[in-house]
Amino acid sequence: DTWQAYIENLDMPNYYVTFSALVANILSLIASDETVNTIFDAMAEAFSLPDDIYAFMQGTYFPTLRAVTKEKGISLTKLERVSLGFKMTGSMVKMLYAFLWQEWVLVFGPNDQLMLRPRINKLGAALMPGVNAFANLLTGFTHTDDNVQNAEDVYPGDARCRVQQAHSKWHEEGGNGLLDLMMLSDDCYALTSKASERARRYDEGSDDRWGNFAVSMVTGWQDTVASIVGF
Repeated sequence: DTWQAYIENLDMPNYYVTFSALVANILSLIASDETVNTIFDAMAEAFSLPDDIYAFMQGTYFPTLRAVTKEKGISLTKLERVSLGFKMTGSMVKMLYAFLWQEWVLVFGPNDQLMLRPRINKLGAALMPGVNAFANLLTGFTHTDDNVQNAEDVYPGDARCRVQQAHSKWHEEGGNGLLDLMMLSDDCYALTSKASERARRYDEGSDDRWGNFAVSMVTGWQDTVASIVGF
C-alpha cells in the first residue's frame, strides 16, 4: 500500500526535464549552438514544453552544459559526430513514433482524434515492425529479443490490444525506444570520455596525432555499415 507513495516522494525530475536534458546533451555534441537552439525550439513547440521547463533549459541548463563542455575541452571528431547523429536519429524515430500514440502530446485531425480512429490504429500496428527495423538500421544497436522488434508476442493479448487502441502502442514502442536511449546515453558517455582524455593528453603536451586521429567509432553503427557494404 505504500509503494506508490514512496515512488511519488522520490526526488525525480519531471520526464519533460529528463527528455529535454537528454536531447540537449546529444545535440550539443553534434551541432553548433545556433543549430541546437533552433532544433530545441522546434521540438519544444511541437511537444508543448511547459514555459518553466523551457526557461530552465535555455537559461540554466544549456549555458552550464556549454561551459562545462568547453572547460573540459570536449570536442568530437567528424566521424564520431556522424556516428552519434545516426544513433540519435534512430533512437528518436522510435520515441517519436511512440509519442504519436500517447493520445495527448502529438494530436492531429478533427477534434484531435485522428490517431484514435480504428483504421489508423490498425495501420499503426502494422507499421511498427518496419519502424523498428528502420530505427535499428540507423543505430546499429544489438537487440536480443526479436519479438519486441517484430511486435509479436510481446505481452499477453498484444495482437488484440495493438490494433484496437492507441495507448498500448505508446507503451510498447516507448519501452523499446527507452532501451535505445539508454544505449545511446552509454555511447555518449564513451565518446565524451574519449574526447576528455584527448583534451587532457593535449594539455599535458602529448602530441600523438595518429593516436588521436585513430579513434575507433562507436560500436554497433560501424559494424552495421560494414556488414551492409560487405567488408
